[in-house]
Amino acid sequence: VGMTDNPPPAVSNFEAAGVGIGVGGNSAQIPTGVLIADNIVEGFNAGYNNGNGGIAIGYSDQVVVRGNQVRNCFLNGININNPFTNLVVTDNTIENTLADPDAGIPVGIRVHLDQVPPEDITNITGRIERNTINGNFEPHSIGIRLDAPSGSPAPAFPSYKPASQLLS
Repeated sequence: VGMTDNPPPAVSNFEAAGVGIGVGGNSAQIPTGVLIADNIVEGFNAGYNNGNGGIAIGYSDQVVVRGNQVRNCFLNGININNPFTNLVVTDNTIENTLADPDAGIPVGIRVHLDQVPPEDITNITGRIERNTINGNFEPHSIGIRLDAPSGSPAPAFPSYKPASQLLS
């Protein structure tokens, strides 16, 4: 989803469960070369949809999440899980991530490495940079959370493609 010189579209669904924008496949079908840019995503409830929230990224390669405004979503602003490679999450604003009493404390950006199969953990590459996270409504809210795998080596993030290559 990308926009050029137009105002960002507003995606809102405060009462319903689910995810505002989602990109993902499975081990046999992996989306590649996706740009999610300059959107407004508001009011999605991750608690009823396995923690996805405003923007969710799953099995994927070369996904760029850039310049989005994620507001008033429950549990996770941006949720990343399952194997991914060459992921760039940059220049987004996540505001007012809300607590869900049934699902846990709010997180601006959450990376679920604990959900990645052990054989895929060392192949994960990407970066999260220059994001603004503010206004989470919970005394113990978290800006960026990395759920590390248990019993597996943590990924080193040794290499990635420069954003200029991914954003063209």
